[in-house]
Amino acid sequence: MITADVEVLRSLCREWQERLGLLHWDVKLFIVRHYDFPPNRMGNCYWTMSILTATIRILHPQDYDPAVDEDADMEQILVHELLHLHFAPYDRTSSADKNEIASEGIAQEQTIELLSKALVSLKRGVAHGSIPGV
Repeated sequence: MITADVEVLRSLCREWQERLGLLHWDVKLFIVRHYDFPPNRMGNCYWTMSILTATIRILHPQDYDPAVDEDADMEQILVHELLHLHFAPYDRTSSADKNEIASEGIAQEQTIELLSKALVSLKRGVAHGSIPGV
């Protein structure tokens, strides 16, 4: 699903917060342009655990690179970013062992990516693996 309509994404965000048990989080959602976004990213999530607030930003579809982002799916990106909230309590960015953090971060990111694709596939009634990249 690709849309530039932030209200459609906000509606999906509420739906997925309910599905994922994240209704207790106050999530703000924005569609942003490439010049306001880190390079090589399609979404990001910043959270504050102590007050359960999060800001999710998703790249505007006009800024997708067709050579790289041909399988872009804004709903899957949204679910991916919401799943980070379940992993937030395990965030160890303040740890002294940066190599361990890097390794854990890659594993966590891969897990979140696979979970988000599987969940969106289930919602759509598509066999896991039928979504490109799964």
